[in-house]
Amino acid sequence: MNATKTQPYSEDAEKGVISSLLQAPGEVFARCSQHISASSFYNPANMILFDTIGEWPKPDKEVDFVWLKETLKARNQLAEVGDKESVSELYHFVPSAANAQYYIEIVAEKYALRQTLEICRQTMDQCLDRDADPHVILKQTEKRIAELVHEQNGELPIYEEVDLANLSDEDREPLPEFPLDALPDRFRLPVEEVMRHYKVSALLPATCALVINSAALGRGLVIKSNVRRTYANLYAIIGAQSGTGKSVVFDEFMTPLNELQEEALKEFGAEQKPRAEAELKLLEQEINELTKGKKDRREFDDNEDNRRERLCELLQRKAVLEDKLEFASRLYCVDFTSEALGILLANNGEQMAVLTDEGGLPLHNMLGRYTKGEITDDVFMCKAKTGNGTTVDRVGRSSIVLHHPLVTMLLLVQPDLLQKATSNERLLVGGLLARCLMADSKMELQYEDEKTLPEVDSEIMATWNQHIRSLVKTLRFAEDPCWIEVGEGVKELSRKFHNEIVDQIRDSLSDIPSFATRWVERAWEIALNLHAGHYGDECYRKPLSSKTFSDAIRIARFFGDRQLEVLQRPRIKALDEQRDRLKEIFTKNGEKLITLRDLYRCHGLDQEQVFSSVKNHPDLFGMVEKRPSHGGRKSILVFLKSNPPLGWKASTKPAPRAD
Repeated sequence: MNATKTQPYSEDAEKGVISSLLQAPGEVFARCSQHISASSFYNPANMILFDTIGEWPKPDKEVDFVWLKETLKARNQLAEVGDKESVSELYHFVPSAANAQYYIEIVAEKYALRQTLEICRQTMDQCLDRDADPHVILKQTEKRIAELVHEQNGELPIYEEVDLANLSDEDREPLPEFPLDALPDRFRLPVEEVMRHYKVSALLPATCALVINSAALGRGLVIKSNVRRTYANLYAIIGAQSGTGKSVVFDEFMTPLNELQEEALKEFGAEQKPRAEAELKLLEQEINELTKGKKDRREFDDNEDNRRERLCELLQRKAVLEDKLEFASRLYCVDFTSEALGILLANNGEQMAVLTDEGGLPLHNMLGRYTKGEITDDVFMCKAKTGNGTTVDRVGRSSIVLHHPLVTMLLLVQPDLLQKATSNERLLVGGLLARCLMADSKMELQYEDEKTLPEVDSEIMATWNQHIRSLVKTLRFAEDPCWIEVGEGVKELSRKFHNEIVDQIRDSLSDIPSFATRWVERAWEIALNLHAGHYGDECYRKPLSSKTFSDAIRIARFFGDRQLEVLQRPRIKALDEQRDRLKEIFTKNGEKLITLRDLYRCHGLDQEQVFSSVKNHPDLFGMVEKRPSHGGRKSILVFLKSNPPLGWKASTKPAPRAD
């Protein structure tokens, strides 16, 4: 196929259709509807004109030139169709609309030829695939040609029952692609290798790489972002069905941390544990001596205060040693409550990671499994995200005071549990979910083929393992965090991203500002991890570059979009509840106008809630501004469209007329 040849089309026929539409829009559009649409035109200018003429409100009359020109100008499309002279010439390109059917048929035929060429190109590409199945190719090509024939004949579309058991990739909604090119090679190569071997999309392995890298860094890296200090620790909750590869993908990236934790526990068992156990036995002996013959410590006489104080010291020391024996030398855990995680942090340098491919248990904990539905762990996790000091209360023991706790979290959960978490009002408003990278991976069971090798590439994964081990030993075990210098242009990119999000919050994201405002924070955290991926354990010697931060913004945008997908159901529910609440208020108020101020003072609806309801339900609610004739403070009033204020007119865009 010679790609240099011009695609089949007729400029004169396309102009003939447009000219006919300008002269007799109603009659010609009726003919067009049976054969062509805007996509049938080859010239983009004619597509724009076709769509714009279709909005002319008086189809029985010639399209007004001034209306057409001003409409195109208002949409910044006048230059795309040429200029006003070019548009004016179209009115006289053909003398009348008498031959419109002839022009329409030519446009339809040329469109069919272009579509046929596209079908041939797709078929040729499929045939060149070494693993192509000819039966599948023939069936798909036959279906495409049949659809084109029916479209060409002006017939109804073909409807076939969907075979859910044999959906092809073509039948499925395409999944957004993770920006793999934004990852440094230390991440990208193992991610691509795991994708190839386990036949999974990039989202899950890329998330595992980012979060496990952040667990290896711990509190080792810190940077002064535009607003505050930022560490590299990430929180992520990813939905993935069982049996789709989530566990094997997770295990591939967890190998170095598993090995390091095993080594640390062995070292602790060989050196520190025997000393701790010996000290514990001595403490127990001394405690027994102090309490000998006293069944109740309250039996001590008042003059035995010294013994009481000593006993108190010994019991506290015993509790510390018991915690150390049970919780020391850990890099990560798989389940937690606030109390258990607090003990782990206290015995491991106030750094801990919660990493598990069976995230249902810790997520159920946060949903109140042990507290009869009363959620408490989310507050602690919010504190541990930013390294803010906190106190963990314990039953029957002294509280744990943490000065700079830092936690990394990766929970792989069932998609229905992810939806359950986002439907929980406390988690939604408490701030924990807003601090998480959230996504439904939409992973599915895959067939095996000859490309699925028994093992992933050992050299690629060995490089990953060495990278994680070096970060743990150099940075996570460091006494003090290393500050990363901010390179030129980074803060400007951050401000631009922040302002972009502010515009979105003032528009389409007005109902979830607490989530959207944190996307910039995620970009800084992701940037630190990418920076460590580029430079390894020498990353603290290099400044954060604008290129790395730009890549981090791309990844943050990707996760922001996935977060919006997960939040779609609770957002719709919340908006519907706001709508019903506002309707109920109007019903009780006799459907009279209500000021924005009274909606807040008397009914508890704040300004953003009202604006959101009016914006999302323009068919139900309206808003007007009332200015007192004698001057004074203006009022904003909300009303039902079914009972508008006297003299109100719906906002319309009447067609301009020539003077």
